[in-house]
Amino acid sequence: MSVLDVTKNLNQLKVIPIILGIIIGLLLSIVSDLTYVYVFHESSSTFYLFASLALLGGPLIGGLIAALIMKEHKFTALLISGFAIFAILLILSILSYLVFPLFFYESVQLPAPSSNNASSSSSHMPSSLNYSIPGIGTGKLLTSDNNSAVVVMSDYDHLPYPSTVYLINKSSNKVIRSLNFDNDIIAAAIDQGTLNLFNDKIGYYLNTENGEFVNTIVRLDNYRGLFASGDHTYMQTTFETSVLNADGSVGSHRRMYMNCTASGYFISGSTGQIIQ
Repeated sequence: MSVLDVTKNLNQLKVIPIILGIIIGLLLSIVSDLTYVYVFHESSSTFYLFASLALLGGPLIGGLIAALIMKEHKFTALLISGFAIFAILLILSILSYLVFPLFFYESVQLPAPSSNNASSSSSHMPSSLNYSIPGIGTGKLLTSDNNSAVVVMSDYDHLPYPSTVYLINKSSNKVIRSLNFDNDIIAAAIDQGTLNLFNDKIGYYLNTENGEFVNTIVRLDNYRGLFASGDHTYMQTTFETSVLNADGSVGSHRRMYMNCTASGYFISGSTGQIIQ
């Protein structure tokens, strides 16, 4: 059936069955999505089931309902209703995963630059964050969980404060991965066995069990790191990501608080405070 044929048939259709099919199909898809979010808490194991129900089941059922109600041009009614539902769901998905997260995040305003000489130390880190790195020295604990510690060592005697981040296995007390950066604009959070690490706006994702980089097919996030607004500088402290990993696992709307260092300061993501 050509586009011209569909257009001619559309002019002869009664729109009420089509609208009814679209409404019912959308409702079914929305119920499926809400069940995935609030009942199963967007778990990876149920993603494909509910994605199929929402993106395929809703358009199919809505199209079939429109076709059953129509007295003629049933196939055209099925196509119109089904594609309309799918298009609306696609737009909602884009808004949910790509657009809305850009507007919902938290950040902390950094103090204005001090008048200290550039050659003097500009570290404002509290001693309570001290963490001994085996065989290397003492750094500052950026974040941790039951199994891993993420520690940063920065050279605050030389701008722009080159830094090294160490991922440490607590059980063996060994460094399993280290990364070098040109500055101390660093943010980190551990979520479900993955270290989400940022050097400003560039992300690194590490398996906390072995220190290997996590292989991903698609990753979406809203992290913008250090940014200026007006006369002030801010560090983003919350992070939302959705990811499809190479092993097929899915993380949907994973939101976390990032502990950060920037310009010699430590920012607690959970409290939004600069700790000195």
